[in-house]
Amino acid sequence: MSEKTLKRLLGALVVLLVLYGGVWLVSRWSGGGPAAAPALADVFDGVAPSVVTEVTMKGPTDSVTLARTDTTGLQWTVNGLATDSGTVARFFSTLKDTKIGDLVSTNPANQAAMGISADSAWTLSFDVAGAKRTLLVGHSGPRYSTTYVRLPGTDQVYLAEGELRSNVTRSLDDWRNKRIVAVDTAAVHRLEIQRDSEAYTLVRADSSWTLAGGEPTNKTSVKDILTELSGLQAAGFLARGDTLAETPEGARILALSASGDTLGQVAIGSGEADRWARTPGDSVTYRLAGWRVDRVVPKRESVVDVKKGS
Repeated sequence: MSEKTLKRLLGALVVLLVLYGGVWLVSRWSGGGPAAAPALADVFDGVAPSVVTEVTMKGPTDSVTLARTDTTGLQWTVNGLATDSGTVARFFSTLKDTKIGDLVSTNPANQAAMGISADSAWTLSFDVAGAKRTLLVGHSGPRYSTTYVRLPGTDQVYLAEGELRSNVTRSLDDWRNKRIVAVDTAAVHRLEIQRDSEAYTLVRADSSWTLAGGEPTNKTSVKDILTELSGLQAAGFLARGDTLAETPEGARILALSASGDTLGQVAIGSGEADRWARTPGDSVTYRLAGWRVDRVVPKRESVVDVKKGS
């Protein structure tokens, strides 16, 4: 290759680098970050549970509405049902951490593939001090923890940095409170358990437990019961028409204090796998995983300490 040809090639390369750099800078200046997309950034500005009164997340076939029920932002309902407070807190934390990144498209023809078209996107709306803010949320972006977003009535699609999509598209059941009962197990002095056709009672003596007749107990089994009672978690909820709800009661546990006050009570359906579970004062019928049934209401033979009893 001649020196003249080499110089031409190097010159062309320099021109291409300069053009690329210019395009990159323009893209960063005009399409990247909150300063270049103020309207998008404003959607998340100041969004906090103490100032937001309602949040609606509506997808093509589903809709979820969070409504604040106190002045602090600690109490929320989802479609009128009790929420899991940790899930709501993580949602607002995600909104706070979401950043608007690069402009990736201005062509409406690209929106369907990105899940950001009017008929495919999720609509995220906030009520903040009486003013509504709305954002369209599409598919996950090309990089980890990115999501396609745009404002309604615009064609500019941006990448949002953060876990926005997984939070916005969460199902109703995943927002709901799955805690069936929460008992102060340090105050429990008596456990009355019925499992199928068998019933037995556990009593506390200082830091140890025995069966009502004085038989020694398996410490692991008793610990499992108390652990479950401290925050018994459901696997889900029974939908209307679920045949599981028609099964008869097959188990029950009653936790009593030293003075005989009821600290917690759970009734459980019969069966071999998942069962229904209910607790007094709660209208919800929960779905309890089979393995949890064996922990919270074990069969008597699992509770007796055979080694000490022999």
